[in-house]
Amino acid sequence: MNISNENTVTLIAVIIAIIIGIFLQIFFKLPLIVTAVLSILLGIF
Repeated sequence: MNISNENTVTLIAVIIAIIIGIFLQIFFKLPLIVTAVLSILLGIF
């Protein structure tokens, strides 16, 4: 894969992780720090 393709895949993964984090925060009424930690963990995997 070329570099731009990898960057696009990474960007999509980060956006999905942020959306999942926001959804979980709203659904479970979690504090913002929990959402931030979840987004970081989802971004790593």
